[in-house]
Amino acid sequence: MVCKMVENVCTPVSHYAQGFITGEIGPMLWYLFTHSSVDSLRVSAISALCRITRLSASAFQSVIDKVGLPAILASLVSGISRVQQHILTMFSAMLASGAHAQLHRLVQERVCRIL
Repeated sequence: MVCKMVENVCTPVSHYAQGFITGEIGPMLWYLFTHSSVDSLRVSAISALCRITRLSASAFQSVIDKVGLPAILASLVSGISRVQQHILTMFSAMLASGAHAQLHRLVQERVCRIL
């Protein structure tokens, strides 16, 4: 229910949506996404996170910092196409916001671990 409320309030760009942009909202929605067994709740949680990321890329950045890039990339393997779409949209929103350096650092860390 809370995921749908956040999703609906953050869909239009308004001053009400700014109230949801906190340091904890990203990791909390990610927790709901990863620990829910119901697909509709998983989609709602990741959709709400995507809509918040559209307003503030730092929300998704805090998720990456907390859970790590491999965990986020592993979620792309899920069979739910809407989840995949939202995750890719969050990456593109991060790139569009000018967070190139942060994303580059994360990719370099991942490449160094592989080598």
